[in-house]
Amino acid sequence: MLIDSNEGSIWGRPDEARRHDMKLLELGRETGDPRPRAMALWRLAYLHGFAGDLAAGIEYADESLALSISPIDRLYAEAARATALVFGGRPAEGLAKLEAMRDLSLRGELRMVNFLAVDLPYGLALVTTGRMADGVAFIEAVRANSFQTGQPAARIWADYFLGEIYLEMALSKARPPLAVLWHNLGFLLRTAPRAARLATAKFNDTIEVARAHDLASLLALSLFGLGRLDAAAKRGREARATFDEARGIAARIEAEDLAGTIDAAIRELG
Repeated sequence: MLIDSNEGSIWGRPDEARRHDMKLLELGRETGDPRPRAMALWRLAYLHGFAGDLAAGIEYADESLALSISPIDRLYAEAARATALVFGGRPAEGLAKLEAMRDLSLRGELRMVNFLAVDLPYGLALVTTGRMADGVAFIEAVRANSFQTGQPAARIWADYFLGEIYLEMALSKARPPLAVLWHNLGFLLRTAPRAARLATAKFNDTIEVARAHDLASLLALSLFGLGRLDAAAKRGREARATFDEARGIAARIEAEDLAGTIDAAIRELG
């Protein structure tokens, strides 16, 4: 059940992942064994954390940590908690924990906890704490090494994260603080003028792969990103069509947070 939950999450089917998590919770109740429950709770922490639901991500992770009797479950719960912090708007706190976990991984003590669990959130945390060039380079390295590390899904998720980073660069009207500008000057000069094109290319790549392999959440997220670019460029008809498709997929896979975000974007189109 844990493997099935992981597979559902990694390959963009959170509704399937959630069903297997519920089975793990039920198994824990039936047997009195805390480990299935601890597993289910850190899995749910990831699902909610990646969706940006900080409160639920932290709550599930903390519950898992309180129950965990296995070191590997504690590590995953810690990683899930850090991920929730990164995606929930507190990236500096998440970054500190992820850095510590990466140190363990590099020493060979954490081989089973990587890419979606640590590496991609770590790269995003670098970007969102002002180390934009470092973060993008790190995510690119994760992407390049995905097959070598035996995790082909890392390539497509890395492309999605890069698309999101370029999207925010393209749409943001706020000027970064001087220290951030100075640290990332070369990267910004090279990237900012073409950020919209880079985001479009990444989203088109992830959409193509997601359609081919039925990666539903990845498809919905990428379509939403593409729609935001269309909306910003005043291509209202294209944006509405893209948002509508993304909204339908989000509803099908029970991604309520994403569906609500898309609804808000549709209302802004007027």
